[in-house]
Amino acid sequence: MLFLRFPKLEKPIKISSILLFICCLFLLLFPKGGVKIGGVPLTWGYLSLGFLGLVLLFKKSFTVYPKKIIAFLFCTPFQIICVLISSLNGVEATGFFISLLVSFFFLPFLFFILLSEAIEEIQWEFFVKIFKFGMIFIATYGILLFFINVVTGSSIEIPFLTTNYHDLGEMGNKCNNRYFISKLSSTYNNGNLYGISLLMLLPLYNLLESSFLKRGIIKFSLVLTFSRTVWIGLIISELLYAFFVKKKIKFKLLLSLTLIGISLILLKTLFGIKSEFFLDSSLGGRINQLREINNNIHLFSSKPFFDILEIVYLSILSQFGLIGLLAFALTMTSSLCIYMITCAKFAANRAIFSGLVTYLIIAFSDGALLYIPVMAFYWFLSSLLLNRKTWSEKKAPQPDLS
Repeated sequence: MLFLRFPKLEKPIKISSILLFICCLFLLLFPKGGVKIGGVPLTWGYLSLGFLGLVLLFKKSFTVYPKKIIAFLFCTPFQIICVLISSLNGVEATGFFISLLVSFFFLPFLFFILLSEAIEEIQWEFFVKIFKFGMIFIATYGILLFFINVVTGSSIEIPFLTTNYHDLGEMGNKCNNRYFISKLSSTYNNGNLYGISLLMLLPLYNLLESSFLKRGIIKFSLVLTFSRTVWIGLIISELLYAFFVKKKIKFKLLLSLTLIGISLILLKTLFGIKSEFFLDSSLGGRINQLREINNNIHLFSSKPFFDILEIVYLSILSQFGLIGLLAFALTMTSSLCIYMITCAKFAANRAIFSGLVTYLIIAFSDGALLYIPVMAFYWFLSSLLLNRKTWSEKKAPQPDLS
């Protein structure tokens, strides 16, 4: 099931494409592997992205495509507001502020500008093999670790690879406890983070993977996150996939939703989950964010920057004001709007569109905005969505959508 066979390629892979695949593998398979310096995590995936950015920055020339330039320009209003308000009000949490800069300055510039050509010229057959392998690997590994934890009560941590070296032994402090069990987190160290990341990628995986069993493994791993946000996101993802990619509701959608429902009922029975958990009036502790925001709605914020909390839009409103929220919305939807207006609607980019929309919806509950590797996936998919060549009928995947 996990055997990886590389296809014969029509032309040699460029060095930039190879480096991009290495980055993506680290981000998908081992997003938490690395160390911390001054409390700031330096993961191999982000370090390799930084190295790739430097290599491309000093190239004699590289091609940038107009749609991606426009998408990047739509990011600049929020960038300006971030710098302006943080300069005026100060910064309380340096680590989260660095993450904000990486997420909304470096990553959009990398994926829309520096990697514009590499993503445009991506070897589709090679990408599909790597992507499908990575998805089934982390899901299978996560399920295995989940049941090992259920039986033994302990987690398996591999320093520098599945866990940041300086977080070794800290899995119990990653907000993974749910009653007397631990959420499935695979190599992501947190169940919500794992679920949010995979929900963005799930529609594309559903399209590319013909095996119902493998698709089921991915979805079952999301159920085992014991995250209400992820459960709702999984249902939303299935519905969006049916409407945007298949463009109709058929038996497979009903079967998938039924199996998800049965899985939730079994988990409730096996692990003694109370019914109140499914209808938590405190919204998992987020109710305080709703209460606080009622007294903190201003055109511009006067608060020093601290963090972006679970409910992303309320937190952006609190940290940057109404103007900041509008600029943020423009940034996050720029590639989606450009796609809807100018791009051909092939199955693959409809699937990517569905994944990005799923993220924007679940961000009303938990967006994990400043946590690795969420925004790396978001900007990579956003750039891939705007490709001119990849989605031609000749190259795009044409699986059975019946």
